[in-house]
Amino acid sequence: MEALKQWYDQILIHIEKSGLKNLSEYKLEDGECPFNKFTDITRSKDSLKPYSHSDFKHGDEFNFISMDFIYIIAFMELLLPNINDSAKENGRYHQTIEDHLYLRYSGFGFQTIYNYWDRIGDILALFFNTGLTGDVYLGRVFHNFPINFRSDTYVELLIMYKSEVEPVLTDRHGVVHSFGLKARHFWGSLMSESEFEREELQFEKDNYVKVFRRQLDLFFQGFTLAMQLVSELPNRVIEPSSKTNG
Repeated sequence: MEALKQWYDQILIHIEKSGLKNLSEYKLEDGECPFNKFTDITRSKDSLKPYSHSDFKHGDEFNFISMDFIYIIAFMELLLPNINDSAKENGRYHQTIEDHLYLRYSGFGFQTIYNYWDRIGDILALFFNTGLTGDVYLGRVFHNFPINFRSDTYVELLIMYKSEVEPVLTDRHGVVHSFGLKARHFWGSLMSESEFEREELQFEKDNYVKVFRRQLDLFFQGFTLAMQLVSELPNRVIEPSSKTNG
């Protein structure tokens, strides 16, 4: 356990030194932290259905997912210098423990991205009438989004999601449902027919951490835009309480 604690301390040091931040630490250019406004926004609007948990717990869920994600990124960045290099192994693959863990956590990273954006869909479906029932998926939320609320904020969020997030989630679908990353890189190396193929495969593997760094930025931007979208709804009307003289 002592070795585990020491390794964990190294990860925390790397998080701090490399500038990784979770959602509650993220600030806009004006110094505002969008996470801090979550309940102010949600409590000023009428939700269309009950929360599955209280609103501040939903807010914490976003932050906890971002905390998991920066841990994954930091762990992978520490492992990266010692992973297998398919381009130099000439069709062999004697996997190092660092490579094994790097690919395992890459899989965790893809799943974490999915979880985060799934929560974005959940929170939007709480406030906007999409007509969806049962399980809610963000792609369907966008497709069914009420026409009269398709503001510039909605368009910006949709374009960002379609251009930068959805392609990564497509990769995630293949990892989860078709062929895992360890199998992909093991068999990809063994069955490669040229140095070019091996270099392409290695570039993809090395690039996972860069992809995740960018996705972390999109976590923050997506949350900010989603909250801005909710804030554009009419404010809740609070009926004055009636008093009777006894």
